[in-house]
Formats: sequence, C-alpha cells, structure tokens
Amino acid sequence: MTVFSLLNHLRHDRRGLAATEFALVAPILITAWLGAIEACTLARASLKAQSTAYTVADLTAQVGEQTTASLNAIIAAAQNVLAPLPNDLGNLAVTIASVGFNASTGAPEVMWKYTSGGAAPTIDVSVATGLGEAGESVVITRVSYAYQSFAHAVAGSVTFSHSAISRPRTVRQITLNGQVKTP
Repeated sequence: MTVFSLLNHLRHDRRGLAATEFALVAPILITAWLGAIEACTLARASLKAQSTAYTVADLTAQVGEQTTASLNAIIAAAQNVLAPLPNDLGNLAVTIASVGFNASTGAPEVMWKYTSGGAAPTIDVSVATGLGEAGESVVITRVSYAYQSFAHAVAGSVTFSHSAISRPRTVRQITLNGQVKTP
C-alpha cells in the first residue's frame, strides 16, 4: 500500500469522527455550563447581600433599645440570611447607624454606629435628608459582602455593597446601651 492510497483510505474513513467532534466541542460546552452556574450564583449572592441589608435594618428598627448583645444577634441573623453562601465575618461586614435630625438645621447626623466584620462599610447619612424631623431618627444599614467564585483563581472575588433604611417602630429614637447622642 502506497502512501497516497493510505491517505486516500484515511480520508474516507469515518470511524472516530463523533469522538473527535466531542473532544473539540466538550470543553466549550463545559465552560459555558460552568459560566452559567457561576453567573447565577453571582446574581444570587448580590440578592442575598441586598436581603441581608434590609433584614438588618428591619430587625434593628423593631425595638426601642438596642444593646451590643442584641446587635451581635442581628449580625448572626445576617449571616443566616446569606446561607448557604460562605458567610463568616471575614467576607461579611455590616455597619448599622441610627441617624437623627438636627433640631436647628434638620440635617441628618449619626446618633450611634455599630460595625461588625471585616472592613466596615461607610454610611452616607445624606441619604436620610428629608426623611424625618427633629427628635426623630432612621436606621441606616450598609452591608458589604465579598463573594469568592469557585473558580477564584481565574475570576477572583466580587464585593457587593447594599444599603437599607428603616424607621423605628416603637419609638422616635433608638438607643444603644441606654444612650443616644442628641443631634
């Protein structure tokens, strides 16, 4: 058998064609599938971080007096909201602030602030402008969640930051450990 006849025979031989096509297409399909899963998980992490901010604000606003212990319990609840995503305080940071309104200018001012977790996210009190009058307050929370991809060597991590505002339910101003700064 000559080289030309061997090449002609191989050119017409269709055995193994499906395996070859699969070997070429499978990595692309697997990458697309894993990318779709990661995109869904990323969206879920963002929604859970947003839900955590709302939950922390709501739980803080439900009582007239907070203590360090009760705020620690609220932070533990925040971690449960993020489950089953990794939710230790290394990748979750929460800042809770009671913001009152200055009696003479009506400008929002921090009455007390509590932080927990990694790098505490800052709260922009100007978002509370116009939400209350002197003697009143609002609770502003800011949650920062660092989501680390399962393919973190390639994709790295993404940090989500969400804020929420809530009004106290039973009092005009919530105290922390029995004290509140008068704006």
